Amino acid sequence: MRWTNDAHRHLGVLPAYPFYGGPPVAPAVGSRATIGELLSDLDREGTERALVIPNYGVPDPAIAFSFNELCVEAANKDDRISAALWVSPRAEDADRTEEALKLAGEEGVRALKLSFLLGGRASDPACKPQLDRILATAREHDLVVHVHTSPGAASDIDEVGKLVDTYADDVKLHLVHFGGGMSGHIK
Repeated sequence: MRWTNDAHRHLGVLPAYPFYGGPPVAPAVGSRATIGELLSDLDREGTERALVIPNYGVPDPAIAFSFNELCVEAANKDDRISAALWVSPRAEDADRTEEALKLAGEEGVRALKLSFLLGGRASDPACKPQLDRILATAREHDLVVHVHTSPGAASDIDEVGKLVDTYADDVKLHLVHFGGGMSGHIK
């Protein structure tokens, strides 16, 4: 069997949401709700290692934050799994991000997941305190910051590139997708 590694596996099931004014749809139909389901998938696929990231995408950040402990639990259950924690640059998510950052030193945590899809942007002065806090935690715990990029708007590579200019000298950044995402499929 040929083994593979997965640097971007989501965990947690999102509720259906009426994107773009249409009927409610499930944004990630292959999502797994339990660690057992995740492990079964890894076995079936022959996935040797996986970075497990809280699922996100509906416009309620509390849902993504709610999956952080599940990802840490998955990392503690099987050594094939490393966990990423959902964090947010938005000032209104500061308390939830602070709670998430308390888990940064937990066994198996290897990354922090950051996205501007739910708001904010790398150049927004209101996001600077949160970005500084998130990136300082990554530096302190030697974690990778996993940043979602997509075409246009706040997650555009030109905008996200400002994080590279500001932080990448001493924090590892992993820029993901470079134009991908579910939005086009949903619309």
